[in-house]
Amino acid sequence: MARTKIYIVNVIEWTDEDEESVDSILVSKMEEEGRKMLKSIIIRDKTSQYERIVKHGDPGTKIAEIAQKLNVEMIVMGSKGLGNTEKEIGHVSAKVLRLTLKPVILLGRT
Repeated sequence: MARTKIYIVNVIEWTDEDEESVDSILVSKMEEEGRKMLKSIIIRDKTSQYERIVKHGDPGTKIAEIAQKLNVEMIVMGSKGLGNTEKEIGHVSAKVLRLTLKPVILLGRT
């Protein structure tokens, strides 16, 4: 039986893609915090392989790019982030839906 590969992704929002404006120490600290956050996610299915990925940039764009590059079968993500939006779908989820042809499963939160 083939093992399922799961990619757990955290994209730290960084709107300025200009390499000269990137503070490498700050980025390093943000990526370390992102790795700590991803380590808190528990994978119960021990038959699956998984990899944690931390990137910085525009979250919707990066998620779609990573999904395409890794040729994933589907994307599973929250319908909205941690903000207090009244919308049914957050801006990152909406952008991922626009940018990818991969199936996307949106999980709601209560």
